[in-house]
Amino acid sequence: EIDSFVQEFLLVVNRLPSCISTLQSLSKRPVPADLKQLQEFCCVNEARFQQLR
Repeated sequence: EIDSFVQEFLLVVNRLPSCISTLQSLSKRPVPADLKQLQEFCCVNEARFQQLR
C-alpha cells in the first residue's frame, strides 16, 4: 500500500513542472473585452484546467 502511494506521489511530482508552466502561460494571456471572445476564452481555460487535474 505504501509502495503504491509512493508511485502515485512521484507521478504527481514529475508532472508538477509541466503543470506550473501551463498555469504560467495561461495567466499571461490577455483577457478579451468582447463578450463572445470572453466566453470562448473561459471555456478553453476551463478545459485546460480540467486536463491539469
